[in-house]
Amino acid sequence: MLDGVHGQWTARLHLEDGIHAPLILRRCTDFNSGRHGAERWVLRHEEALREKVARKLQWVREHVAQHPASRGAGGVPLGR
Repeated sequence: MLDGVHGQWTARLHLEDGIHAPLILRRCTDFNSGRHGAERWVLRHEEALREKVARKLQWVREHVAQHPASRGAGGVPLGR
């Protein structure tokens, strides 16, 4: 939710990342109606959003978690 001038609210929705990804902006009458609309949008796109999160987490496990800088004292992975 973006707070605009004169109390105007806009919902910013997107499934894809990157500069060429479509950006969906929806004007809202107030914050609560915008939040409700955004929640409905998430429910409609829940499967794709969960797949996107799973891909990103897998990338982190493969690339970041294996990096020596991501380990604490004694070589133990941080956050464990």
